Amino acid sequence: MVLITAGAGASGTLASAELYGTSAPSRSVTVLSPQAQISNLETSVTNLALPKGRTTSLLTKLDRALAAASAGDVATACASLQDFSNETQAQAGKKIAIADANTLSAAAQRIRAALGC
Repeated sequence: MVLITAGAGASGTLASAELYGTSAPSRSVTVLSPQAQISNLETSVTNLALPKGRTTSLLTKLDRALAAASAGDVATACASLQDFSNETQAQAGKKIAIADANTLSAAAQRIRAALGC
């Protein structure tokens, strides 16, 4: 297993031969910025076709996180993502299917980690 760390938006190619001394094909790696990840999460929420009020509530939290992250306000972005995660978990098995709530919450926590929350 190889752990690769790179700045947000970084991309590159890592050849397996460099890792293992083999002639295996190379792999391309793209690291999405937290802002791109938040936008992807917004798309995921929209695609779930949840009740309108729930979708609006979740998207409002993600919009706040995106604006804050774009402005460099990490504390607000982190708080908004935690609020999003809390809401998805509170609605798990109610207005949001448990598996979907877990997926959304995990994505929010990964973004929080990328922001350094």
